[in-house]
Amino acid sequence: MAWLRLLLQRKLIVGLFIILVLFLGRFGLTEMDVEIMPDIDLDMAVVSVPTSDLSVLDVEEQVTDPIEDQIAGIDGVDDYTSETSAGNVSFTVMLENEGSDDSFRELETAMTDMTQLPAVEDISTFRFGTSGAELFLEVYGGDAEEMSRFTEEVAVPRLSALTEVGSIDVSGLQELEAVVTIDEEALQENELSLTEIQQAIQQQNENATLGSLAADEGDERVRWDTSIDGAEALEQVSMQTPEGVVALQDVADVEILPAENGAAAWKNGSSDVISLQIESAGDVGEIELTETVRAEMAQMHEEDYVSGFAFEELISTADFIQSSIDSIQQNVVIGGLLALVVLALFTLAVRPTIIIGISIPLSIMLTFAAMWFLDYSINMLTLIALGLGIGMMVDSAIVIFESIYRKVQQGIEITAAIIHGTKEVATAVIAAMLTTVVVLLPLAIMSGDIGEFIMMLAMVVILTLLSSLLVSFTVIPVLSSQLLKKTAQKAAPRPDGRLKHGYGRMINWVTAKKLRSIGVLAGFIALFFASIFLIERIPMSAMPDVYDRETELMMTLDSSADHEAKEAIAMDVNEQLQDVPDVTDNTVTMFEDDMMWLLINMTDEEDATMDQSEINAEIFNALTPLEDDHPIEAVMSAADGGMSEQSALTLQVYGDDYEAMAESADRLEEELSSIDGVININHNFADMTRENALVFDDEELNSLDLTAPNVRSQIEPVFMREEIDQLSVSYHQEVPVYLAFSHEVDTLEALLDHELNTSEGGVPLSEVASFKETEMPVAISRENGERVASVTADLDGQDLGTVNRELQDTAEEVTAATDTTVQLGGALEQQQEAMTEILFVLGIAVLLVYIVMAVQFNSFIHPLVVVSILPFTFVGVILGLLITQMELNMIAAMGVVMLVGIVLNNAILLIDRLNKLRTLEGMNRPEALMQAGKDRMRPIFLTTFTTIAGMLPLALAVGGVSDFQAPMATVVISGLLFATLVTLIIIPIVYVLLEDTLHWPRKLWRKRQEKRLAKKAAPEEEAG
Repeated sequence: MAWLRLLLQRKLIVGLFIILVLFLGRFGLTEMDVEIMPDIDLDMAVVSVPTSDLSVLDVEEQVTDPIEDQIAGIDGVDDYTSETSAGNVSFTVMLENEGSDDSFRELETAMTDMTQLPAVEDISTFRFGTSGAELFLEVYGGDAEEMSRFTEEVAVPRLSALTEVGSIDVSGLQELEAVVTIDEEALQENELSLTEIQQAIQQQNENATLGSLAADEGDERVRWDTSIDGAEALEQVSMQTPEGVVALQDVADVEILPAENGAAAWKNGSSDVISLQIESAGDVGEIELTETVRAEMAQMHEEDYVSGFAFEELISTADFIQSSIDSIQQNVVIGGLLALVVLALFTLAVRPTIIIGISIPLSIMLTFAAMWFLDYSINMLTLIALGLGIGMMVDSAIVIFESIYRKVQQGIEITAAIIHGTKEVATAVIAAMLTTVVVLLPLAIMSGDIGEFIMMLAMVVILTLLSSLLVSFTVIPVLSSQLLKKTAQKAAPRPDGRLKHGYGRMINWVTAKKLRSIGVLAGFIALFFASIFLIERIPMSAMPDVYDRETELMMTLDSSADHEAKEAIAMDVNEQLQDVPDVTDNTVTMFEDDMMWLLINMTDEEDATMDQSEINAEIFNALTPLEDDHPIEAVMSAADGGMSEQSALTLQVYGDDYEAMAESADRLEEELSSIDGVININHNFADMTRENALVFDDEELNSLDLTAPNVRSQIEPVFMREEIDQLSVSYHQEVPVYLAFSHEVDTLEALLDHELNTSEGGVPLSEVASFKETEMPVAISRENGERVASVTADLDGQDLGTVNRELQDTAEEVTAATDTTVQLGGALEQQQEAMTEILFVLGIAVLLVYIVMAVQFNSFIHPLVVVSILPFTFVGVILGLLITQMELNMIAAMGVVMLVGIVLNNAILLIDRLNKLRTLEGMNRPEALMQAGKDRMRPIFLTTFTTIAGMLPLALAVGGVSDFQAPMATVVISGLLFATLVTLIIIPIVYVLLEDTLHWPRKLWRKRQEKRLAKKAAPEEEAG
């Protein structure tokens, strides 16, 4: 303890250390980003492949198969799924956690090579993550032309100029298109072809520099500008024919109309809305982006650019983030104050409270400095970790101060009391802290995205504890030397109170007889096994939800959905939501041609009449019936700007036979519908589509001197609507030019009546061909190259654990009765895998703890005594979750792992004191058992109740992110409270029983040796 003596002699060192900690902590706090979640690249990539107009089976053969072969050969790919439909394939690739960046780059390279496939039009590869920020704005409530002009000429240019803005995606602008409808008869009369019309428009719609002329005063540039800027100019495009020059209007009708795709956004059923999606530049955070954009929007309003319409935020995510962060910060502060109150009530003195209380802000500021050094941010996870650490960060300070205080009260000189008191508990305090750290370290092996988040939370807790340990061994002794001088002068031994006296008598009575010890221990063991049967009554989920009074949904549409169908869907969405409580407005935006994005806003938290989970269920119940009336394939959740197709409940049906898979899927759908609380049930084998293939009569073709390619060239113009050029019109808007035929064919019968030009004259198509109808699925799902049917559902008022138990038997029955295999998927699978992994982590944590304690105690027996408290800790956890009805999820499981370290700390302190009383002070076992419990009762109760007080605000939290805070805090509080009550009883009992049992062979051997020596000595005495 020479270093401690140095600190006591030169207290200025500690003073400078405190100043440095405060400075670095304040600097780190101001420099760290503020965000809802840390920036993490998730181990999931998505590959989107638009294809040529092929059937779903052809796309599967020509595109899906070869791309899956490429994906399967990439190192670091864990598994992959694909969704194949007519004209599109989407792949979801799960990457292994280690080396995922390299694997993603290899995936990008491989997909670039796949663009060479004939049927592939384009490939886009992107990776999901929590990095980057988005902000959604909307312009609505005015004239469409005025709003479009404002958006294009004012809003987009000014917002794009901001350094915090990376890109802006606009939807809902008033889009126009020029349609050139060809008169087929006029085209033939003038002996023109479609190619000639296309070339004439492109050649006359030019704007380019011809070159420069050398002049005396410099170069003179010459520009060629015959660009077409409207319908009249387009009508005057000239073309050379055998009969002379004709204008385009002589062979076609020219119109500039609203785009056929129509509006891409609707607000409350109205298409008079323009939405702007703004993405941040670089690592700009959500709050910084929002504040900058808001300032620019306010400037636009002040300059009267916004008149006759509204220009507002669509989603105020930054407000939710700031509110959530503020709420957690408030809970952390309240927790710290409550810990001080508990401390003051226990000590009933101001100076001890001041000494220990100072350690809290110092530990927090030191933690902030370490977080800044490690490039962490202020986010929901780091603040929750800090809240959990608040209660624990005074544990070391309390134990060290209590030891010093007890020495002072024994009349020892202040400096000697500090050195001896600190030395007495130093090993136990360090071992207890190492125990908590090694318990958390195995979390690093957890795989997947959940492991990334939990490891960050664990690291902040570790930083908090290490910071508190450093403060406890430096600041606490020095402050004690200053503030306990008067206490040392008035020192007097503290008599045992009624509680300590009663505890000593109880321990003496229980441990005096082995049968009593066994009886008490058996009672606690029976309580543990009884609590196991209560687990099925605890709600379960994989990860908690974050509610921010808004819901984002995705609707996947059938490929047949045209603009009118999309308009009808948007209007019906608005109508269905009118009866849902607390819903204020809704916005529908086209995410892709076959996908709608829905944003549904709700009343503020203070005006809410229902929980958001209940409102979400009401919304699903209201929108799901639209699938029967509109070309909607599915309604699903959306998250973080990307689609989350994983429903709360997913059952996967594997097989080779389509009919058998469909039968199994139907049966599972029927079983799910009989379970209360299961909603939005569907499976992807429910929708089939029909395709009509032309079958030619070869004899008729030959008799008319026709070939199949010749017939195709004659009927293709019927389907033609081809973009051939772009016109520059007002407001700097580019208008596409489309070629189409006036001869409208909209039925199979009309197509069969279409006349073909043959050597015999005009002949209807029906003379040489007929249609053959085939049925095929709308989409084909595959998992790791194997076809799979997915039965999906969402939950309303039910938890995953309950549904899981009801479905296990059903899945086994369906698998046994059919030629298919049914497996759990979705959140159920995620929950099971995560819980299995957390149990593995818990096992490793307990093993590491045992190793640390075995080294500390130099014994194999004493660590077993300490670990024996763990099963009874779980009793408290189960009772706590059951009473509060908090969900057992990954965040709660993380609390269980942390709880192991916290609970063992108290046991370590008790065993350490017990051993020292027996070895250093020579007490017999019964006396040492009683005295160790009395000596450690006060610090154990103090550390327990300060930890509980620090976490209590988190456990009682309400609001958007409460589901992240409350389960973990509830687990720690309930488990710690119960464990503390039984630690002082179970540890002495197990200590006695284990020592007697494991030392029995040694005692038996000693007795036999004594008998052998006695027998050997008897003849010698007789002979003597």
